[in-house]
Amino acid sequence: MKKIDLKTISKIGLLLFSILLFYACSKDDEASVPEEPTTILPPIALDCSDFDKDVVLKNDPDRPVDYIVDCAIEIYATTLTIEPGTVIEFTESGRIAIHRYYEDHSGALIAKGTAD
Repeated sequence: MKKIDLKTISKIGLLLFSILLFYACSKDDEASVPEEPTTILPPIALDCSDFDKDVVLKNDPDRPVDYIVDCAIEIYATTLTIEPGTVIEFTESGRIAIHRYYEDHSGALIAKGTAD
C-alpha cells in the first residue's frame, strides 16, 4: 500500500477548497444582479367636485396610498365604490358624507373588502 504524505493531502485539500469557493462565489455573483428600481407613485388628490356621478376608487400596487382627500366629498344621488386593497388618506379637512337625498335616490358607499 502506498503512503500519501502530508504535502500531497494539503494540496488535494487546497484544490477541493478552491473548487468549492469558486462555485460558491459564482452563484452569489448571479444572485447579486441589481433589480430594476420600483417606481413608487404619489397618491391621487381627489377633486371633490367629481362626485356628481358614480365613482370607483381602485387599488394601484405602485402607490402605497392610492388617494388623498383634502375636502368634503358629498355623495347625494350617486354611488362611491371602493375596491379591495384601496388605501385612502384624509387630511384634517377631508371627509366623505353620504346623504339620503330622496327615498329612491339616496347616495351610496360600497366598500368591497376582504377578511384581511
